Amino acid sequence: MIEKKISPVIVIGMHRSGTSLLSKLLEGMGVFMGADWEENNESEFFIEINDWLLKQAGVCWLEPASFNYISDDFKSVMTEIVRNRLKTYHRNKYLGKHKKNKNLADLDFAWGWKDPRNTFTWEIWKEIFPEAKIIHLYRNPVDVVSSLNIREPKSIFFTGNPTRTGLKKKLLGYFLPSKRIFIHSFRSMSLYGSFEFWKEYVSKALTVNEKCPDKILHLKYEDLLSNPEKSLVCILSFLQMELDSPTLKKLTSFINPERRFAFRGNEKYETFYLEIKNDPLLVRLKYNNI
Repeated sequence: MIEKKISPVIVIGMHRSGTSLLSKLLEGMGVFMGADWEENNESEFFIEINDWLLKQAGVCWLEPASFNYISDDFKSVMTEIVRNRLKTYHRNKYLGKHKKNKNLADLDFAWGWKDPRNTFTWEIWKEIFPEAKIIHLYRNPVDVVSSLNIREPKSIFFTGNPTRTGLKKKLLGYFLPSKRIFIHSFRSMSLYGSFEFWKEYVSKALTVNEKCPDKILHLKYEDLLSNPEKSLVCILSFLQMELDSPTLKKLTSFINPERRFAFRGNEKYETFYLEIKNDPLLVRLKYNNI
């Protein structure tokens, strides 16, 4: 008997858009999302690959736009390298208790991973997994901007900041540190910088429709919060999965609908919303009349 091979579920979307919540929900629905989650519910195995892919194109997750211009030769070479990587022992980090499986391409159970970087690397993943299902979760830009603005100042320096003592400051001039001293994104601390950041990710995610419209589901974060059962039924239908009613209700019981448009009541962000509400992308996503 030949076992059925299952293609992965690939979660894409802008950072701070609720993809961590989606990843937890998918796990609850029976989709294995990795045994090596880090603090953002992302698989370290796939983060490492995505970061490497971006680096090979001379970009990073903070400034990914140039990845839009990769060549067919680049895609071909990167695809072959990643295919080989998926067959190595490194996959055991992701598989955990499922590490008996020799190749991620041969898994016979529902699986996938979440990483905002997938938004730019998805074309390479689709070369490897042409039947993969992509779920794009998007959120209104002002809440994303607010979340980025709040997060970044909390993490200005790496632990053990080498500039705190006079001796180390002198040594820094002689030995340039291999790691960054500042870990925040200056772009993410700017209202308009963060907004452009959001536009880059969301615009890229929307291009998936051009090449595989039947393989992507676009899901609005605010809809997920206001009507979680309906949203999960939509996801189940897209993935061709089933879930009993009690489990469905249990999964949605902890979702807080008050997180919708959390920026309301904050004068700074409400003013910012009025300044950007007529942007074509907001109009397209129907965020121009919140």
